[in-house]
Amino acid sequence: MGRCFKEQDMGLARRKKQHPSSSKIELPLPSFPFEALFFLLCLFPKDYEFEKDELVLLWMAEGFLQQTTRGKQMKDIGTEYFRDLQSRSFFQQSTSDRARFMMHDLINDLAQYVSRETCFNFDGDKLYARVEKLRHFSFLRHQYDISKRFEILHQMESLRTFMALPIHTSPWAASSYLSNNVLQELLPRLVRLRVLSLSGYCIEELPHQIGGLIHLRYFNLSYTRINHCLIPWVLFSACRH
Repeated sequence: MGRCFKEQDMGLARRKKQHPSSSKIELPLPSFPFEALFFLLCLFPKDYEFEKDELVLLWMAEGFLQQTTRGKQMKDIGTEYFRDLQSRSFFQQSTSDRARFMMHDLINDLAQYVSRETCFNFDGDKLYARVEKLRHFSFLRHQYDISKRFEILHQMESLRTFMALPIHTSPWAASSYLSNNVLQELLPRLVRLRVLSLSGYCIEELPHQIGGLIHLRYFNLSYTRINHCLIPWVLFSACRH
């Protein structure tokens, strides 16, 4: 499994980022795997607000959490990682919702830089790598997402993450529409997916082809119109309006 960044890039990334009072940023790095630190942070745009459990479950799905103490739950390990990062000011609490968090802008810049070859935020990033090398893909939902918007995914056969991000302040935050062509034809072709989030789309039922995504460990159907989730191999499937 490829990493979202290369550890040797850390020094270069620091030199690339200029700080008002210093030519180099010294970051207090935690002791757990760097993948867990930057994975998905690179897919969150600036000022994006996220919940602790949202990030922890994604870490679990990608296998970044290692059970070192017998009997300790993976989610508890992830929570400890999260609190460690928060104590080091990697995350800051949202001023509008204390249950949500945000990244410091400098952390976001660094995450984007070191993960540029494997992670791609469709709405803000420049594409630095060959498309077929990308493994993780995120985007902000539009009110109407047609298949043409996702044509680039036909070249990403090894994609592991397809993540629609909530738009918390939008009046149509839970009223977006996704083309049936994406659901029935495009997504079932991404057979290596481990993370699939369709949160916020007005989906009433899933095509049977989705059942072929046997590597899924995280499947988010929150705020869709699906009332019942009968998918036993899903790590996380929150079905609510």
